[in-house]
Amino acid sequence: MSTLIRREQILDEIARCRFVNMQSLAEEHEVSVRTIRRDIEFLSYYYNIYTVSGRYGGVQAGDGLRSTSQRLTVAQVIALSNISSFLHNTSHLCLDTSDLNILDQLIKTSKSSN
Repeated sequence: MSTLIRREQILDEIARCRFVNMQSLAEEHEVSVRTIRRDIEFLSYYYNIYTVSGRYGGVQAGDGLRSTSQRLTVAQVIALSNISSFLHNTSHLCLDTSDLNILDQLIKTSKSSN
């Protein structure tokens, strides 16, 4: 399973359950807890999720986190972030083919929903 797919699944579970234990995520995805922590750190940059420490710690969904059908995918958010950084000249990120394809997909989706 790719990192992107795993992160999508983790985000879906957080959105659905509203709170998830990191150990259970690690077992479910057959990766280490450290890998899950890195995934959560990455996802928290783009989505409203946060960690809860302590005996019953884990990952909690913040207000506004929606299921897959109601939000952009991780790949779409990354592509938009790259495009935004590129357009605002805050980074030297280059758009690759997958970013452009995702942007085209977002534009088509946006036009059909209006």
